[in-house]
Amino acid sequence: MKRLHGKTFQWRDETIKVSVDRYRNNRAAIQLYAPDGPLAVMTVNLPEVQLADNEAIMKLGQENVRVAEAFLANGWLEETGRTATSGFCTYPILRVKEA
Repeated sequence: MKRLHGKTFQWRDETIKVSVDRYRNNRAAIQLYAPDGPLAVMTVNLPEVQLADNEAIMKLGQENVRVAEAFLANGWLEETGRTATSGFCTYPILRVKEA
């Protein structure tokens, strides 16, 4: 996950910065910041779901749907083919690419 921290990408007319912090259970918490402040939280913390250290449960729909496309277009993450479900929502589990 450290590979993502500090990366930037263009969305609309703004440079968006990626921040990787940690939830209390040490899972990756990926947030996006616009120049004027927080833009989106891209992850969901579901402790009951087994994840590798380089995987995260991503919140790509709902309020993140517009920025998610630009974030994923950078090729930093790859599909695992797995999903996690909470209530009525299904979230993809993605992995940070090694290089």
